[in-house]
Amino acid sequence: TENSLKGNMITSAEAELIIPRSLLNETTELLDYIASKDASEAIGYVNKLADDGVDLKVLAVEMVEMARRIMLGKINPGLGVAAGLELGESIESRLTALAARFEITELSYVIEKFGTASREIKDAPLPQLPLELAIVDFCFGSNSDNREVSQPVRPLARPSIKVTPETNTS
Repeated sequence: TENSLKGNMITSAEAELIIPRSLLNETTELLDYIASKDASEAIGYVNKLADDGVDLKVLAVEMVEMARRIMLGKINPGLGVAAGLELGESIESRLTALAARFEITELSYVIEKFGTASREIKDAPLPQLPLELAIVDFCFGSNSDNREVSQPVRPLARPSIKVTPETNTS
């Protein structure tokens, strides 16, 4: 009878096809890099997750959900990060610390950018590209404090070369 039970067992990979695993730790880590405006670490982390086979669409959706929870908690503490969730003490404390590092408008921006990224992943030439662009937009875009980096670079003016016809004096 032990063998007959094994035939009905499913692997965690098979289970994830039906019920994607929670990416709470990964989402928290990525939000931490984004709160620091550390585009290099955030993009490196997304690529590591992609290499590890993480479903990036699920990651993007969880980023939206977590940023939303943090934003709502900042607006009304009764709607806070852990409202109705069993997150565990360490995750709750990490998310509370993250909430203090984001402005409400920044969270709104994260929600918008990662929401768009989640819809674009399946059609992207590289699945991680929409997430990378969302990270770059947040860290260097119009929402960033790095104004000097986000300004478009003006092309250098080409020196004008005057060609004067040579006059033959001989």
